[in-house]
Amino acid sequence: MTTAELGRHGPPNRPDRPPSGVRPPGRPRDARADGAIIEATLQTLATTGFTGLSMEAVAARAKVGKATLYRRWSTKDTLVADALATLVETAEPVDTGSLRDDLVAWLNTVRRHTFQTLSGRIMPRLLAEKDSHPELFETYRHQVIEPFRQQAQKVLLRGMASGELLPDLDVDLITDMLVGPVSYRQSISGPNEVSGTRISQVVDIVLEGILARPAEPADDVRPASGVAAEVVAAEVVVVAADLGEKAATGEAPEALALDDAG
Repeated sequence: MTTAELGRHGPPNRPDRPPSGVRPPGRPRDARADGAIIEATLQTLATTGFTGLSMEAVAARAKVGKATLYRRWSTKDTLVADALATLVETAEPVDTGSLRDDLVAWLNTVRRHTFQTLSGRIMPRLLAEKDSHPELFETYRHQVIEPFRQQAQKVLLRGMASGELLPDLDVDLITDMLVGPVSYRQSISGPNEVSGTRISQVVDIVLEGILARPAEPADDVRPASGVAAEVVAAEVVVVAADLGEKAATGEAPEALALDDAG
């Protein structure tokens, strides 16, 4: 093609070249590398905590190059935040048809999660660094702890709506009352010290204070004070009648005589 022809027709259409100003696509992002990096981040976090975690250590554990890691996450903070986001529990709370069984199942899940999952092993590390990295623990609380708590609160709200529980309960406080004894026992005695029996006992004790009790019919049950008053009134009527009869016959009323003697 001559220069004159090029001026008339423009550059030839070459499908192998992108239009001017458009960057050619690079290599497709490898989802397997993403997963390996996230898993390596969580494993390292559970071992060293946030302070001890480095991008180099994560890359080495994930078996990827540092360039691959930095193309995806430029800072340690964003990497850890995204890794923690993968730990969010999204499952709906169990609905067995029994309020008690639902709470027992939920509390057993909390017990297993604390020591038997990677997420559970990360929490003590983040708690230890809460003062120096409060925003990191807040991320963990929002993305990991709160979804667990919301599962229990849904069960409690369902119980309130059905009338099984007292109305206007503080579900946040009740959740603390359920999980508190389990977490405390596990922290001082280890995971094997909290059995399924202990879980059931905790649930039963808490439910004892928040279950709605049916009101007893007023016609069938009279207060003890009211019954006693009726008995006393009947006795007064009998005594008065006896005194009136004796006064009419001139006989000295013994009850009055005793009172006078006193």
